[in-house]
Amino acid sequence: MLADAGFRPDAVQLDAMGLTLGDAPDAPPGLALESSETQDDLVAINKRTWSALGGQLDVWLRPPRLPVHTLVAKEAGAPLACGTALDVGDTAGIYMVATVPEARGRGLAAQVMRGLHHQARARGMAAAVLQATPEARPLYQRLGYRDLGAWETWGRAGA
Repeated sequence: MLADAGFRPDAVQLDAMGLTLGDAPDAPPGLALESSETQDDLVAINKRTWSALGGQLDVWLRPPRLPVHTLVAKEAGAPLACGTALDVGDTAGIYMVATVPEARGRGLAAQVMRGLHHQARARGMAAAVLQATPEARPLYQRLGYRDLGAWETWGRAGA
C-alpha cells in the first residue's frame, strides 16, 4: 500500500528498543541538567552530531511547540548533550539523544537518559521506547533496554 502511494523504506534501518521503567533503578542524573522549553539546543546538538541530516532537523524548530520534555547537559553555558521524551499513553518515546563529538566518552548521554527516565516516572510513565543507532545501542543495553525488533521508516521516494 505504501509503495503504491509513492513511499519507499529509508536506507537506514534502526533497532526498536524498550524499557519497563519499574525494572530499572530510579537513579536521578549525577549532574545538573536543564529542562528546555524550546528545541533550539536539541536541534543544534543533533546537527553537530548528525551533520548529514542537515535541514531535516529544522522541523523541530517550527511552531507549534511540540509537547516534549527536553533535557540538556551544558558546561560553561555550552550545550553538550541532550534528549527529549514524548509521552503517549503510559509510554515515553525517547528521541534525539546526542552528544557533540568533542564531549563524547564522558557519560553525558547516560546522564541525560537517567534524567529522562526519572522525569518520565514522575509523570506516571510505565515504559520508555526508542530507536537505537548502532553507536548508541550499547548504552541503551547498559541502561536496561531490550530489543523489540527492527524499526522501518518509510518516506516519499525522492524526498
